[in-house]
Amino acid sequence: SKQELDYPMPSKYRDESRNLEITITAKTKYNKVIYAISDNGIGIEPRHLTKIWDVFFRVDNQLVGEGLGLSLVKRIVDKHKGKAWVESTVGKGSTFFIELPKTIFSE
Repeated sequence: SKQELDYPMPSKYRDESRNLEITITAKTKYNKVIYAISDNGIGIEPRHLTKIWDVFFRVDNQLVGEGLGLSLVKRIVDKHKGKAWVESTVGKGSTFFIELPKTIFSE
């Protein structure tokens, strides 16, 4: 279901020429849960795709942030024996994927 948020979203990686859209999905495949978080932002240049997971890496030093967010995501996912990756097209947006073993959610 689609949900509207009633607070402003940060404009750090937005394409100001269009309305911001963020989609979050989850699916089970084999014995894994895969979450996908997609946006229609500015996208990430291919040369940065592997570096964005590094501690303190920032695509643009003019933007707000410390370069910690994605490195923390990667570390947490790794601790749970999962995977994190991104697919992105400059000018169209990005999709971040988090894959975790389904068993970590079982009691």
